[in-house]
Amino acid sequence: TLFRSVLGINAVPIEIKGGIEEKNLAYYALNIGAGDTPDTWTELIRGTSIPAVDVLHVLDVSALTDGTYTLQLIAEDKAGSSSLKQVVIIVDNTPPEVAISNLTDGSYVTEALQLQGTADDANLLDFKIEVAKGVKGASQRWTELGTGTTAVVNSGLLDWAALPPDGVHTLRLIATDKADNTAEVLVQVTVDTKPPAVPTGLTATVENGQDVQIGRAHV
Repeated sequence: TLFRSVLGINAVPIEIKGGIEEKNLAYYALNIGAGDTPDTWTELIRGTSIPAVDVLHVLDVSALTDGTYTLQLIAEDKAGSSSLKQVVIIVDNTPPEVAISNLTDGSYVTEALQLQGTADDANLLDFKIEVAKGVKGASQRWTELGTGTTAVVNSGLLDWAALPPDGVHTLRLIATDKADNTAEVLVQVTVDTKPPAVPTGLTATVENGQDVQIGRAHV
C-alpha cells in the first residue's frame, strides 16, 4: 500500500496500481492533488474501458515539490453513479541536513567529548557516526561509533568516549530519510591524548647568579 508512504527520486519509477469492477463503466480517472484534502486536482490518466493491466500510471515524483499529496481514483458508470478511493502519499526529494559543528578539519582531539551537530530531516529514518584511520578522502575501514533515529539540530549527536589510537582520523556522519535520500559530512581530526615524552639528557647551569642556561648533555 502507498498510504502515507514517503516517496522520493530514488524510488522512481513508482507504479500506481488499481482495479475497477463495473460492467457499465462510463469512465475512470486517476487524479493527484496537493495536501490531505486537495482543493484542486490534476488528472493523470482517464479511460472509458476497464484497464487491461493493474498498473494505472507511473508517477514521476521528481517533478513534484516536497510535501503531502493525495491520489484519487474515481470511476463512474453509465447510470451516473460513482465511487472513489483516495490514498495519501508524502514526497521527499530533499536529502537530510548534516553537520558536525564542534570539530573542523584539522581539529585536535585530546580527550573524550560529545560530538555536536545536526542530522535533520522531516522524514528522517536514521543517522550514524563512523570513524576511520587516515586523512579525509583516503579512509576506507570505517568503525561505527553510534546511531540515532531522532532528528538532532545543533545539539549532541554522540558521546565519543572510546577514542582511537593517536593519529589522523576521519569522522563521517551519514543521515538517511524514509525516501532513501542520504547525505554525509566528513571531518578530519588528529587524536592526540599522550603528552610529549619527558626530555632526557638536559643540563642546567646558573649564570650571573640568576640566569639559568639549559642545554643538552654530551655523552
